[in-house]
Parts: sequence; structure tokens; C-alpha cells
Amino acid sequence: MTVAGYASVDHLIGQTAKDVLGDGWNWSIQMESGVVISNKDEERTEAPEDVKGKVLLTVMLSELDTRLLFGITTESGPAEEIEVTLTPTQYTLGGMEGQEEEYYPQAAPTLEDTLPPDPSDERVATGPTTPLEATESAAEATEAADEE
Repeated sequence: MTVAGYASVDHLIGQTAKDVLGDGWNWSIQMESGVVISNKDEERTEAPEDVKGKVLLTVMLSELDTRLLFGITTESGPAEEIEVTLTPTQYTLGGMEGQEEEYYPQAAPTLEDTLPPDPSDERVATGPTTPLEATESAAEATEAADEE
């Protein structure tokens, strides 16, 4: 099961990319905190090897793409910048403290994740079953109210 977003990738700004794991489209960036950003888009096949040792400077989120800007900063500003582009609904975050599963931070939660359990087995309707019974029940309720 995959859970929809607890935290966003922008919580990682300021952390260094410790390693790039995998190859082909199945690549991940491991951050210094242990959080892993994993690509799930089979069309994004180039692993961003150049981000090792670079700091995540900024994150740009949109419905079209998610761009992570890694680099090295000096007193005079950024000295080297590398941009990693991800498909918003096709990357995951994993390794977060207190979380066992990876999740899609920009994917909308599914309806099953937001609804309470179905109470159908516990709840049974006890009202009238035919239109005639419904009319009779309504008439009896009206008479009882008039008598009070």
C-alpha cells in the first residue's frame, strides 16, 4: 500500500545529497538525513549522478513537473547548480522517521484513504419497507403528535 503525502520534498531544503542509487529509470537520491527521493517515472531514465555532495537549494512544485535545484553555494552566491526534474505524481519519499512505507507526496489521496470504514454490517434500516407502511407510519405519528 502506498500512502499519500505526509511531508513534502521541500522539507529537505538545506540537506546534502549523500548518494545516487540505482540506474536506468529506477534511481533514487539519498539525502544526508536518510530520506530517499525515488523516481517512479519510466520515461525519466537519466540518474542525476552530479548531485552527490550538493545541497538541495530550492524546490519548484507545479502540476507539470517538480524541479529540485541542487548546488554549492559560496559567499558570492551559487557556484554550481544542477536541476533534477521529476514527474509530480511519479516520485516517492521514503525513509522518513516514524514512517515505514514510501509515499507519493504530490499525489492526491485516494477516496479509500479518507473515508471511514463502511458500517453497513453494523447498521440495518428499521423503517417501513413498503410505501403503504410508510404512509401509515406517518399518519400514526401525526395523530400521536396531535393528541399531545
